[in-house]
Amino acid sequence: MGEDGDQDAIHGGLVLKGAHHGAGAAADLAEAALRRRGGRKRALATRAPMTSPQAPNQLGSLHFASDVLSDGRRLRVLVVVDDFSRECLAPVVAR
Repeated sequence: MGEDGDQDAIHGGLVLKGAHHGAGAAADLAEAALRRRGGRKRALATRAPMTSPQAPNQLGSLHFASDVLSDGRRLRVLVVVDDFSRECLAPVVAR
């Protein structure tokens, strides 16, 4: 980039071929806007395995369920489940 005849210019992290202005630079900027981002984030450490419950009421789970009634109304249910007995402890219904 030391000489005036040099056609490559780096501006704002982009490599622009040719002139600084015009359709080529605009196309490069548009391509940079559509460029894919970084890869998938991965776990840094190994996870400890989950302990299984040895008695009722030690570990529970929350599950969401929904359905649509025949008249078009939506029914939503929050279900609290005991993981040891697999019993539904408290279904909470909302419309």
